[in-house]
This record gives sequence, structure tokens and C-alpha cells, in this order.
Amino acid sequence: MSWEPSNYQPVEIGKNQITCEDIWNVAYGAPLSIDSTRMTAMDQNAQSAAHIPILAAKQHWLTGNPEATGQNLAEGFILGHCAGVGEPFAKEIVRAAIAARIQVLSKGFSGCRSVVVERLQSLLNNDWLPTVPSQGSVGAAGDLAPMAYIARRVCGFDDFAHPDFKPLVPTDKEALSLINGISLSTAIAALAIVRAERVFQAAVWAAGLTMEVVQAQSKCIDPRGLDARNHPEVSEVGSYLRTILTGSQRVLAANNPDAFSIRAGPSVMGAVWRTIRFASSISKFISKW
Repeated sequence: MSWEPSNYQPVEIGKNQITCEDIWNVAYGAPLSIDSTRMTAMDQNAQSAAHIPILAAKQHWLTGNPEATGQNLAEGFILGHCAGVGEPFAKEIVRAAIAARIQVLSKGFSGCRSVVVERLQSLLNNDWLPTVPSQGSVGAAGDLAPMAYIARRVCGFDDFAHPDFKPLVPTDKEALSLINGISLSTAIAALAIVRAERVFQAAVWAAGLTMEVVQAQSKCIDPRGLDARNHPEVSEVGSYLRTILTGSQRVLAANNPDAFSIRAGPSVMGAVWRTIRFASSISKFISKW
């Protein structure tokens, strides 16, 4: 998908769960803001977690080296995960991944200060985006490699420079929290879901126009038959088609039965709609973590 100039409304991460559509809007250039209550919760959580040497313990477990501490440890941890390969992700995917990570961290459960999401927000709203290789994620175990490139940029561990850019000086816990999650996978899923929803809407319209052109029999969208299936999405598609065909003088009950590709349309598309809806509900769930 090509990069498009944005005319989307700003998105606020606050009291409500952000949606796939919100992620889409930010991906294509909408500015992002964060509710102040989220910032307060982050700072309170960071104070309570400040004494936990989680990254040092992880590094010792991985390498047997207990010596590295402080900024050297955080920098080494992040740079050590910048191990992606392949073509870079499109700009909109990188923006979507940053938005998804802000959503997670701003909940105040990750031991991060509010300055972490402020710096991520500055990357988004100023379009100071890093190049992120498209291969290297370990999937459900975490998008560690791709997210490390975003962490490297926000912490100033790469060669990016701008007079207004203020690199984050991360704590050990923040270095871990910046990369340890599935925000990149969530971003890709959210964008795919919005695309699927839009393609699906076009498909239903195409089905309705096809029925009009071929003078289809209207019995295939009769609510009595569709509702008997006890499949809500099939009924919804039928209702949508009836709305499209309201007032038609060509799609009538008295017409001859149609090919299976026409008369089974609501049932087939209803199953697709249920799949899209399910994927959307899962994406909303995983964006909490």
C-alpha cells in the first residue's frame, strides 16, 4: 500500500480501548495524544517497580555476565536485538507499531515512566521514523527484533539527529518494555482487519449490483430463510443487501432461481464477515498487552 496524505482526525489514547480504525488513522498520519491520567498511572507504576533489577537478571541468565549495568546494559540489550533482515516495513506499519506500543505501555503496568510514551509520541507526530527490517520477529514470543529498531531510535542509539529530538535515557526495565511484546504483530493485524472490512463492504455492494444486473430472485435475501440459520452475520449481510436493493424493480420474488454463486451469497459472505469480526475482537484483546 502506498503512503497517503492524511486527513484523519487525531487519535487519543485514554480511557477507552483504541480500535483497529484508530491504529489505521495513526498509521496514515493522524496525530496521537495521550490522556494525562495514563501518564500519572505510568509514573506511579514506575516508582513501585524501580527497585526490581529485571534486565540485569535477564542479561545474567542469558550470558552469565553480571557486570554490565545502567545505560550500558540498556544500550547493549536494545542493540543486541537489532538483528532483523529483509526489506524494510512500509512507513504505515512502523507508525502503527509505535501507536500499538504506546497503547500498551500507557496502561501503567510495565514499569515505565511517562517520558517513555512521550518520546514515542514525538517519533510519531514528527515522523521521525526508523527503518525496521521486515524479518526477525519471533511471533507470539515477541516482536523483539523489529521493536528493537524503534527502541534504538527513541533512545538515540542510532545516528539520527534533529535539533528538537530528545533521546530517551531508559531505565533497565524500560529498555525491556520497549521491545518485549507483540505490538508489531498487532499493528499488522489491525491494518489487515481494516483493509478486510473495506474490501468486504465493497464485495457486498458488488453482490447487490450483480443481483440487480442479472435480475436475481429476491428469495435468497428473504429474512425468514436467513434468520432460520441462526447465524447473525448471514442475517446482517441479507439486511445490507435488502437495503442496497430497496425499491428495485428487477430483483423480485417471482424471478427464476439464480446460480449458486448468487443465491448463496449471503451465506458465504456471512461466514467471511464472522471471521473478520472475530479477528477484530482478537486484535482488540492483544493490544492490551
